Amino acid sequence: MPTLHTLRWSDIWFLVSLYYCSLRGQSKLRDVIAAADAINHAVMNFEELSSALVRLEEHGLIEVEGNPWRVKCTQKGHDCVEPAARENSLAFRVRKAVEQTLHVHGWIPKEPIPHPENSLHYKGFTKDDYDKEVAEYLEAMHTKS
Repeated sequence: MPTLHTLRWSDIWFLVSLYYCSLRGQSKLRDVIAAADAINHAVMNFEELSSALVRLEEHGLIEVEGNPWRVKCTQKGHDCVEPAARENSLAFRVRKAVEQTLHVHGWIPKEPIPHPENSLHYKGFTKDDYDKEVAEYLEAMHTKS
């Protein structure tokens, strides 16, 4: 059995964002990017996102479809987040609670960007794909203002 990559706080950020999107029936990657921005007031960078896709899928917490990029929580992923979401009204607190449940080290101030552990590349997911998803999110955000 292959060794799984250790989950990072940014993976949980993505997972919690995806959980909230799934409650609204959203599965487009740009929707998860938007939810992540709402939770952490930042857009995940390419390295965080690509590495999160790898690690979360390895751990059986998400399923990914490519072109167009769609992602969903598995039952295991949903079950990891749902108890924390029931207990906390703020998504940021949900993220922190899931980090503790899964024994993930939280964010450390002044950690390098991109973090060396975020060097994983999800199969078929490119920087161009990322740029397109972020651009679509930003465009949608500006048209709603």
